[in-house]
Amino acid sequence: MMFKTLFFIFALALTPKSAISAVNARWLTVTAVAIDDGKTRLLFDPAWTRPGLRHVTGISKLVSDEALVKSVLEKNQLTKLDAVFASHSHFDHVIDAPMAAKLGSGIFYVDESSERIAKAYKDPAIKTQRYKAEEKIKVGDFTITPFTREHAKILHMFAFLPGPVPEDCSLSFFDYHEGETWFYLVEHPEGVILVDQGSKAHPEVLKKHAKKVDVLFQGIANRKNDEDIIDGHAKTYQPKIFVPLHFDNFFKDFNDGDWSELPGANLDDILAKVKKAYPTMQVDRPQYGKPITVLEVKR
Repeated sequence: MMFKTLFFIFALALTPKSAISAVNARWLTVTAVAIDDGKTRLLFDPAWTRPGLRHVTGISKLVSDEALVKSVLEKNQLTKLDAVFASHSHFDHVIDAPMAAKLGSGIFYVDESSERIAKAYKDPAIKTQRYKAEEKIKVGDFTITPFTREHAKILHMFAFLPGPVPEDCSLSFFDYHEGETWFYLVEHPEGVILVDQGSKAHPEVLKKHAKKVDVLFQGIANRKNDEDIIDGHAKTYQPKIFVPLHFDNFFKDFNDGDWSELPGANLDDILAKVKKAYPTMQVDRPQYGKPITVLEVKR
């Protein structure tokens, strides 16, 4: 018995630290990214329910497809969630957040607009909690700090459904107003992750909160040009790992990870440019549901 105990201790000591545990992330189409350290699960911007002509014309309300959300969560081992966040209240960021929080028995952290969307369901099983800009939110070993930012204009000329979600939100397509726009600093004992769906860097607001960013999840849709990403976020934060988001067509029906590229996204081109500019940076082309080890957990 003594020999077995000593052998176990010796084997454990020789086990690579990265094999014991890690902070993993998964891209789940469009803007959705799940972050998991083995104990706590965070979900940002779930958007699997897609609008159609009947929604845009007002024939049907645009509500989260509960069966679809349940299926996606089950297939990706996300039936238990601790926290859900949305970067703003356009449908391609917030549409499935209330339902994911409900089905995952988690909390949907909200601003005024996303809270109005959640309340429109009139479902007491949807749990919400309001937050403020730069207010630290503790969830397990994660500390999430939300920061406000400006939403880029469509085609750099006009704003799409600007302003807050209506107080009398009835979940019509045109109720999904922009609201406030956020990006999230996610701090963990093993490193720092930035989830930013926008295309312009805002380093000044991070200086007092984080000295470095280890992992950058970066939205690339609606960027003015590639330099917004290359000379903006990538140069500013110098992350060890760069992962793009928001490059697939969020009007196309969700089909379990089968996706088509959003017109103008040019994913491979922007990734090649980032890699060329920063050869030591790990540039990941995410695959639906496939875990990416973003932080090694040291024991």
